[in-house]
Amino acid sequence: MNGAGGIPGAWLTGSGDHAPTITVTLYDAAGDPLTETTGLAEIRSLIADDRVPIPVNDAARGSIEYDHAEEASP
Repeated sequence: MNGAGGIPGAWLTGSGDHAPTITVTLYDAAGDPLTETTGLAEIRSLIADDRVPIPVNDAARGSIEYDHAEEASP
């Protein structure tokens, strides 16, 4: 990201008490969020093909959902 010297980065947020949701936004080196056309689709493919580390246990598993509302944000 630009503020970190032009390296890719991530922003993590959490919400909810009883059913917590963790949101991870990935950014490219220019500081722009990754979208389906700028790298996110490739990451999804790697996950779907089990080419990422396996969670330690079933409780650590989660899901990845694409937030289309982020594309509408300025």
